[in-house]
Amino acid sequence: MEIGIFPSYFGAEIVLNKENLHATRAYIADFTPDYEAGVRLHFKPDEHNTFSAMILNGWQVIKETNSTKALALTWSLNKPGKIVGNWNWMFADEQPITKGYSLFRHYQNIYFRIWLGQRWMILPVFDFMIEKKAPSDAKGWNKIVAPAISARYSISPHFGVAGRYEYIYDPKNLIPELRTGTPNGWQSNAATLTFEYLPSQIVTFRLEGKYGVNKDAVFRNGSNNLVNEDWYGIVSTSFYF
Repeated sequence: MEIGIFPSYFGAEIVLNKENLHATRAYIADFTPDYEAGVRLHFKPDEHNTFSAMILNGWQVIKETNSTKALALTWSLNKPGKIVGNWNWMFADEQPITKGYSLFRHYQNIYFRIWLGQRWMILPVFDFMIEKKAPSDAKGWNKIVAPAISARYSISPHFGVAGRYEYIYDPKNLIPELRTGTPNGWQSNAATLTFEYLPSQIVTFRLEGKYGVNKDAVFRNGSNNLVNEDWYGIVSTSFYF
């Protein structure tokens, strides 16, 4: 059992940049919780499987903001070199008590790193959320759908290349970090290409480019005008110390 504030299980990309396949994060990573506050209990029936149940203050909430707790469940599969990943569930009411009403939210996050031999590794990811509409809206549910797929090819022990495709469907602006204020919300496709050089086990150099396109004009270009497309390149270094 753990009690306190701890790193979140939700999301395929973690804070340790070297452990990710890319230097940049997928757009949905801005939404998934970075930390959890509460209590979590782990049960490990064998060497490969772990089941966790959590009672939390909320979705990345340290101090409770309403009268209800969030419930989260996780199944972790850990077979290094074969398949490693999580299936995460959360059930919560994320409306602060000042709103005067509750909005039930259910979120699922699934990701697995799958090794296909010595050189190939793929990382399918799927995020899905439904949230009850506010009383002022029509009855029903708003939803987010965000699938993604990454693949990495090891050219040699020191060189590799990785690619990622991601899609987000959030027409009702449920993701605060991606709120657009536009008629179609955030509905985007994006692709990332990464070349990496690993001179040692503790250092990774990356040359990376990312291109995204949204249904509405939500990005800013060099002249600070709103446009549909977003693209950039970066050079990065990550290391353990």
